[in-house]
Amino acid sequence: MRYRFVLETLTPVAHFDTRTGIDNTTNVRLFMTQPAHRNGRLVYTPHVSENALRSVLLRTPLADHLLTTLAIGSGVVPRPVLNLLYSGGNMGSGRAPGDETALGHMVKRLYPSLDLLGGAVDTFIIPRSRLRLAAWIVAEEYLAPIEALFPELAGQARTASAYDMIGEETRTRGTGGESHGNQMLYTYEVLAAGVRIAVELMLDDWSPPATAAAAGRGLAQ
Repeated sequence: MRYRFVLETLTPVAHFDTRTGIDNTTNVRLFMTQPAHRNGRLVYTPHVSENALRSVLLRTPLADHLLTTLAIGSGVVPRPVLNLLYSGGNMGSGRAPGDETALGHMVKRLYPSLDLLGGAVDTFIIPRSRLRLAAWIVAEEYLAPIEALFPELAGQARTASAYDMIGEETRTRGTGGESHGNQMLYTYEVLAAGVRIAVELMLDDWSPPATAAAAGRGLAQ
């Protein structure tokens, strides 16, 4: 099951690069990139990560929907479960829950959003998620997948470079003092407003109807 749609940024988007602080020679927080070889050279191309889109488009909206529907406040939900719902959780110390395979399939059956996205709590990993997601900025650097999957956008992609879509924003934050002198300027790269991002969602063909519906509910939210 494949679903394709196009997003458009309404405001500049910040999406911080994991390379910042490692091989960034400036004080500017870089926009997310991915390595690629072009003309025999390694380059880092602006990129919107699939993991970030999963979180914004599906994981957070579905977590909000679940807690609202069950009338449960986030304050009464154990922190590891909140982490599972909102960020996919993380591995940590804890007691193994016995028959993990049976428990995992029960969780997937009772909570379609977790069947869709997967996750982990302490030593327990929910079996493989059913969702695959891919995304490309509509730009010349991603022309090949755009031509193959979104041919109606190929003309636009040929005339635009992802590098030209990146700008900078500068803001001021306080450093704890009360005088105006105790303020710090910080600058970060952003993806400009009006940029299009082509997205393809793929679900396993054997996904239950409730799991496919969870994807639709997340997007609707």
